[in-house]
Amino acid sequence: WFFADLAGIETVQILQYAARAIELAQPFTRRDLEAFLLDELEKAKSNGAGNGRRVWELQVKSAQVGIDRAVASYAILSLSRPWPEPGIIYTFQVTRLLEERIPFDDADLLLGGLHFRSTITGEEDQRAFALLPTGVKVSCAVFPWVKEAWRGLVEEAKEKAKGGIEGFFARLQQEGAELFSLGDLFPEERRDYLSALLKTRGGMIAERYLAIYRENLDLMEALREAKLPLPAGLKAALEFALNVQVREALRQLTSTPAEGAKTLLRVAQEAQRFDLELDFREASVAFAGVLTEGIAGLAQAMDEARGQELLEFLKAGQKLKFPLDLAGPQNLMMGILERGLPPLLDKVTKEGDQEAYRLVSRMLQLAERLNFNVREERKQLEPFETRLAADPTLWP
Repeated sequence: WFFADLAGIETVQILQYAARAIELAQPFTRRDLEAFLLDELEKAKSNGAGNGRRVWELQVKSAQVGIDRAVASYAILSLSRPWPEPGIIYTFQVTRLLEERIPFDDADLLLGGLHFRSTITGEEDQRAFALLPTGVKVSCAVFPWVKEAWRGLVEEAKEKAKGGIEGFFARLQQEGAELFSLGDLFPEERRDYLSALLKTRGGMIAERYLAIYRENLDLMEALREAKLPLPAGLKAALEFALNVQVREALRQLTSTPAEGAKTLLRVAQEAQRFDLELDFREASVAFAGVLTEGIAGLAQAMDEARGQELLEFLKAGQKLKFPLDLAGPQNLMMGILERGLPPLLDKVTKEGDQEAYRLVSRMLQLAERLNFNVREERKQLEPFETRLAADPTLWP
């Protein structure tokens, strides 16, 4: 048994097949088939779980999905995702029969009836559920659906909601309802539910952090000037608030790049003053994207004002001191230097075109910021610049 442990992948899979076989066979006998199997499994030793009974409880039963568990999963997940009509969960097609929401404290008690049809065997069944979500504590009772009892169930729940709802669930359990919680869902389902809950509460959490930041910024400044460390709570609020401002700057980058860059620079400087390390990776990617798009526009139609705007934008980005992927902008600038600039240089050197000169100067400044060596191009401009410096009538 050391090399063929009961908890092995193959053995557990076979035991899961056995669990399904018991589920199908149980209606045809009064004998408790699962109890009989567990008595035998308990005699078998396992390195990890101890014995076969524990393997069954930990790895077989937890993976078994009957209609009651499917009902609970469907009901709980309906809080975080919209189900189509009919919906599909596991191997069941689900149709809603009736549903009622009853206000209770900060949550709603949800009552419902569901019709289930197996997509494998075609078997059909109906169940009712009572679901009370209070944050991470979720209670879901699943019990047989009786249409004639529906109105009475709703009225009872409304009455109980005025006092203690616990008595309602206790009564359902006493009458055979199976009770499920968030822990009964599969791990990926729990993650989906908790992610949706976090998203719902995210705004409230953010507002509280921002309120702490706004109300205590003067205190944080005073502590910094006195060279006293920030308490953990204030530091967390400051870091959160600055990250919010980074996200706001990212939105600005797409519409007003220069303003977005200024906001990023201000946030980076504030983070540096308080010795905080913010995550600028997303900002870095967005910054490079805006720069690439801007230089692509210049390659299509060179414009001095746009070139100046991009130059200021790039200067601000380089002051931020976060890593910038300049491969895209550099490739585009190479095309401008090779194809767009020579005709403009000719207009400057041969015709003395001042407008072309200003545009060439701007492109060369931008190229230098992108780490290009443009000494040769600048050398070509020297005769014109000498004439410009010597003749006041040519000055702008």
